[in-house]
Amino acid sequence: MQPIQALRTVKMEENVSGKMIKLTLISDVAETNNLLVQHGQKKVTKTERKVEFNTSRRLSCRDFLWHIKRIHHWWNCAGNLKNPPLDI
Repeated sequence: MQPIQALRTVKMEENVSGKMIKLTLISDVAETNNLLVQHGQKKVTKTERKVEFNTSRRLSCRDFLWHIKRIHHWWNCAGNLKNPPLDI
């Protein structure tokens, strides 16, 4: 589990064969653990999560990325949160 507030970077790459698109979601580990502890969850050490899409599912990949950006932006603009903009 990684809170959306702790997400800092999304890297997108297409593999050499051109059959898969890989998104890597990178979070701030200190922020992640702080938020998890606040909500009674276990701390984590993993800062990267990978999601792969077949290139025939480019629209699904695009939609997933768009929703991640939208939700992250919503958290950044809600109340007094001061997270930096998502780096893609």
